[in-house]
Amino acid sequence: MNLVNNIGQRLDLRTDLVLRYRFQETSGDAKDSSGNDYNGTVTGATQTINGVDIDGVNDEISNTAAALLTALENISVFTIFIRCSAPSLQATDCFFSFGESNDNDAFALYPYSSNGADGLQIWYDGEYIMQAVGDAPADDSMNDFVFRSSSATDHEAFVNGVSEATATDNKSTATSMEGVTVGRYIGNGEWGEGVVKELIIWTRALTDEQITYLSQR
Repeated sequence: MNLVNNIGQRLDLRTDLVLRYRFQETSGDAKDSSGNDYNGTVTGATQTINGVDIDGVNDEISNTAAALLTALENISVFTIFIRCSAPSLQATDCFFSFGESNDNDAFALYPYSSNGADGLQIWYDGEYIMQAVGDAPADDSMNDFVFRSSSATDHEAFVNGVSEATATDNKSTATSMEGVTVGRYIGNGEWGEGVVKELIIWTRALTDEQITYLSQR
């Protein structure tokens, strides 16, 4: 499916799409609309057609499908997009992670606002590798967060379509994976609180224009 942005550029956002949750279900699994049928198991969260509400205590959406984990193993090029809101974004609120548990080779996304670090913080293997430095994302409104790895040493974070941080740490995905989670850091008990509207993962690096367009939809 081709999409056209406001300057007329054609953006094929379905190429190399591995997972997409639109979180429109009111019960049951989170449906994967990528065509790969990697449906997510919803635990505890409140589901509505406007997103899934996670309580910051023990709610999560998880997927441990062998085919999905194989698709994400040993790749150095990928893009993660998540649209979410929170009553008050905090430094310990993890909204997405994947990799091995117990802090081993796990990527994690923390969209939050605190002194000196507004926007998005990316963790890998128990340590943060970058943090955004732009304006604080608004509480109680949907914000878009993107993490793009163009190679194992070329990473970039975007908040609402704007690039806010880069890193050159030599990080790649785990050689073996234990799962993909929304609402919790797979390595420990750091849970996110808020509403998650959409999650998309590509096994390629989107262009800057495509990332901007995602936030203009």
